[in-house]
Amino acid sequence: AGLLINLSRDLTAEETTFLFMGAENVKFRQPVLPPCTVEFRVTQQQSRGDVYKYSGEAWLSGKLAASANFTAKVEIK
Repeated sequence: AGLLINLSRDLTAEETTFLFMGAENVKFRQPVLPPCTVEFRVTQQQSRGDVYKYSGEAWLSGKLAASANFTAKVEIK
């Protein structure tokens, strides 16, 4: 989610700090252990000022491993 914000605002990681604000509807469906490769799919649902809401999924070998809706705030240095 932070990468999406930085790319959309043309910012670098050094210019921003991300604050995790909360999570809802979190579901863990299967364990993810090293050396597994995880694919994250994140979609921005809403933004208001510097607060963003997302839905995200973690996929492991073509199966949904976890999902959540989460909120983050960006602070620009």
